Amino acid sequence: IPAPDFLCVGNNICTTVIKWYENLAWKYNIPLVMLDVPYSTQKDYEPEKINYVKSQLQGIVEQLEKITGKQFDYNKFQEVLETSSENGKLFQEAMDLIGKTIPSPASAFDEYNFMALMIIARGKKETTEVLKLYIQELKERIISGETTFAGEEKYRIMWDGLCCWP
Repeated sequence: IPAPDFLCVGNNICTTVIKWYENLAWKYNIPLVMLDVPYSTQKDYEPEKINYVKSQLQGIVEQLEKITGKQFDYNKFQEVLETSSENGKLFQEAMDLIGKTIPSPASAFDEYNFMALMIIARGKKETTEVLKLYIQELKERIISGETTFAGEEKYRIMWDGLCCWP
């Protein structure tokens, strides 16, 4: 895999990833662009937090234009935001089907695979299609009582930490 020209990371998903990216940026001697998303327990972000993130995004746009030599496409950005929002809602629907159904129609490993899709391809229309098919498959499993979990479901465990992809 060729070395990257720059790295871009946000702290809203996993703070450990920030350290990975900092280390990679140092190793490759390349720019690291970071978005700091403040934590919120509110359903909607407060105006001051929205302004904070907005000002960072404007700075990131300037950085990326300078690094790439290309002008930022705000229309494309809006499309990606809309697709990302739709995919976030679809992913939540899938997780709700898994979380609220006994026995669960899917295992944690299924969830982690789709979480990876949300991390690397949230803004893609192809992800929308995959998630719609997955929701349909989950609903069919729920009706038939089928699950991908190999054993009998006795307990549910909350996993907090890095996904077990390695």
